[in-house]
Amino acid sequence: MINRNYYILLNTLTLSPYQCVRENGEIIVNTSLGAFTVILPNTPILGTTVLVIDATGNASTNPVTIQSNYAMINGNPTYTLDVDYGIVRFI
Repeated sequence: MINRNYYILLNTLTLSPYQCVRENGEIIVNTSLGAFTVILPNTPILGTTVLVIDATGNASTNPVTIQSNYAMINGNPTYTLDVDYGIVRFI
């Protein structure tokens, strides 16, 4: 089981883009408000995780773009969460 140290609820578009500064947490996004961008930590600690969760089931209409300034995500600088109620984990 992974220890969750925190969670962040992105419930307003003024928080986009959201710069994630900590690991081992959950970022819960209200996608009914619009598209969001989440930026992963710049210097992650090996073995830590970040979960990004579509809490309201609107990611197919209002996708969540996850950006990494540290490393590529499956060969790309960004990942798009566009599945309603989707969850993606970054390690």
